[in-house]
Amino acid sequence: MLHLLNGDSTLETFRSSGIGKDDDVEVWREMLSEGPVSYDTAQEDFQKTRLAFFHKIGVSEEEYERLSGPGWKTLARFTRWEDVTLWFEYDVFCQINLIALLSRIHHTSRWNTAIFLVCTGDLPGYPRRMALGELDAALYPELYDSKIMVFEEDMAWADRAWRAFCSKDPRDLLPFTRSEDSPKLLPYLAEALMAHLRRFPQADTGLNDIEASLLSLAHQGFADKTALVSAAMAQDHIYKLGDGTYFRILEGIAPLLESFSPTRLSPQGLAVLEGRETFRPKNTENPTLGGAKKYAWVWKEGALVPQS
Repeated sequence: MLHLLNGDSTLETFRSSGIGKDDDVEVWREMLSEGPVSYDTAQEDFQKTRLAFFHKIGVSEEEYERLSGPGWKTLARFTRWEDVTLWFEYDVFCQINLIALLSRIHHTSRWNTAIFLVCTGDLPGYPRRMALGELDAALYPELYDSKIMVFEEDMAWADRAWRAFCSKDPRDLLPFTRSEDSPKLLPYLAEALMAHLRRFPQADTGLNDIEASLLSLAHQGFADKTALVSAAMAQDHIYKLGDGTYFRILEGIAPLLESFSPTRLSPQGLAVLEGRETFRPKNTENPTLGGAKKYAWVWKEGALVPQS
């Protein structure tokens, strides 16, 4: 039996839970919600693209292989196990990883391998959605007992959603943002994919939802960038981005701040925050969100349209 966990914080709790003492356990450490991706994750070009992205953000090939390599290798040979349980969460980070994994599994001859899913979010007795790493180890056996079998139609849906995520036209994802159409196995996917689409900028401000939130927080005046990013992460209950990602986003809107210690907006930043000016990054690359270029699309009057 194999347990494929969504992160190292889950691994620590899982080991304390008493589950799977004689089972194989692996951690999935890729972050497919960040950087360019393509539909066929089994292709060598896919791995080359991911390596190039991580190199650009300061992660060496050796470090990438150390962190992400075991997960990819386990995925390539998952049919050696009779049962595979995927442990994931409700947020954008996890949901995009999850549909990529289910897509890959969907295209693999599984023979007698049964796939199960544990996906946390809304849990009885908790005031908000909960991540696996936030839960007590004593709850893990109950979560495991309530795992859901993943059927072929579930994987086919996830496969189509992953293909749409990898499309150069982000509007291909819109049919997957209607929760009433999602399979019962994936109750959080529609919301997560819509949140992903909100990473494309608004036409009036030039900022996406994450950048706008960071700018608003910066206006409150934090001691430094680290304090600002910590505050942003504390209020982020849908994207679950790492601090490195937040620091990179902050670099992208640096012209809107005149000081980082303490944080203080520039006149342009204040104008953008108040909706009096549109931010247009200069001399910057056009990053990829899924398969689409970020600045090729904008939200205008409630619709995602090509940038004119």
